[in-house]
Amino acid sequence: MRFELDESLLVGHDLIDRDHRELMSLVCEFFESVKAGADKHSIYDDIDEISVRFSAHFERENQLMVEARYTDTTAHIDEHRMLLGGLGKFLQMIEEAADDDLMSVAGFIDNWVVKHVTTSDKRLAKFLRERAAKS
Repeated sequence: MRFELDESLLVGHDLIDRDHRELMSLVCEFFESVKAGADKHSIYDDIDEISVRFSAHFERENQLMVEARYTDTTAHIDEHRMLLGGLGKFLQMIEEAADDDLMSVAGFIDNWVVKHVTTSDKRLAKFLRERAAKS
């Protein structure tokens, strides 16, 4: 699991990278909170904040894709919906986890974020860079 900002999660697009830095900072704070023994109520509050921030980020990405006529817009938007839906699964995992198992459950969000960024977002950023170069 990552507990610090990882520059490999930058994709080469200013707006997306700015968002990713902010989001990863929030996720790192979440990990530190869990590591420090935060109670489930605090964790729920953190997940709510993560959900709100990711939703806003996804909306910005969705707008970029539509404006650029990105070829994989539908699939990428569907992935955003799936990822946000996964937060419900994550909350259920927290509810069922013993307090001393919360750290391993937190790995879910790490995988959730890293996989999306390193695959879908990197492809999107490459498309946006290439499109801008042609303009």
